Amino acid sequence: PAFRSALMSSLRLFLAGLERDILLKALSDRIGSEVEKGRPGPGAGVEGPKETGENHLVALREGAPRMGNSRLIPNAVQHNVPAWTLFGMFFIVVPLSGSMINERTLGVWARVLTTPASPFFLMAGKIVFYLCVCLVQMGLMLLLGVFVLPLLGLPALQLGTSGLTVVMVGISSGLAAVGFGLLVGSLWSRQAPAAMFGAIFVVIMAALGGLMVPVFLMPRVLRAISVFSPLGWGLDAFHDVFARGAGLRQVAPDVLLLLAFFTAATAVSVLVLKRRTQQ
Repeated sequence: PAFRSALMSSLRLFLAGLERDILLKALSDRIGSEVEKGRPGPGAGVEGPKETGENHLVALREGAPRMGNSRLIPNAVQHNVPAWTLFGMFFIVVPLSGSMINERTLGVWARVLTTPASPFFLMAGKIVFYLCVCLVQMGLMLLLGVFVLPLLGLPALQLGTSGLTVVMVGISSGLAAVGFGLLVGSLWSRQAPAAMFGAIFVVIMAALGGLMVPVFLMPRVLRAISVFSPLGWGLDAFHDVFARGAGLRQVAPDVLLLLAFFTAATAVSVLVLKRRTQQ
């Protein structure tokens, strides 16, 4: 509504100036012709302008997604709740990378590797634990959107029609966040630089992914870059589920991208850790 009001106000001001110029030109032409004739002709004067409302000259047509016969109009809650959910999930990079660096610094990781357990299971345990933390964060944020925000006068968050799709999007987003944390924790050897790099990079990915400003309002260059942000993939998937009633098939491309990011980040972190262990 604010965007619509600003747009129509600007158009009204522009059209008012345009109408004034046309009337002044018509008045000048009519006066000039009557002066040349030397006498006022019948019906002399300026012809009154036709009624020109915004519906005659400019009309703003809005389109909204539909599910069946009901209109699904995205609102600020449907954008901000999943946006800040993803923002918080990806900030798992700070405790996760710090934990990994502390384990290597204190020699815990070296002692753990002497146990009969496979390194794969050791990494899987870390992944499962931090994934659960991400899912708890997501659950709390969704509960706030459904039950708390309406108490503040905001619309309630609509979760769509497929709870399984919401869970799958949440799991894939959480895995992508955990994979990023593993990558940062394996690449850095000190906790402070790792935390600083991880936090700054999450903010950059969030800004490019449309979490702070919707992608369609960005310049063309940033819109082209935004397709490479994992947070943008997760946000698109949540928007499809919450605002458009999409199912698992519709969000499958974004889910697969998030899982591919997790797989690639985890593979790189395992290779780096193995090399560090050999050294």
